[in-house]
Amino acid sequence: MLRAAENQALDPTAIHGVTQFSDLTEDEFQRHYTGVNGGFPWNNGVRDVAPPLKVDGLPEDFDWRDKGAVTEVKMQ
Repeated sequence: MLRAAENQALDPTAIHGVTQFSDLTEDEFQRHYTGVNGGFPWNNGVRDVAPPLKVDGLPEDFDWRDKGAVTEVKMQ
């Protein structure tokens, strides 16, 4: 609850409080819920690099909400 109160003080525009994740350390949360495992052992740590994308002709702005691709905020 102390962390929630500290976060609320830092960002009063958000709602911080106790959730099912509140009693986890940051390490426990990352291990169990983020899918981040620290590298891919089958390729000896070498990461594939995607080729650059062409960005010519893109609109000046784009809003995913207009496309119906944004949902309500889930439990975070």
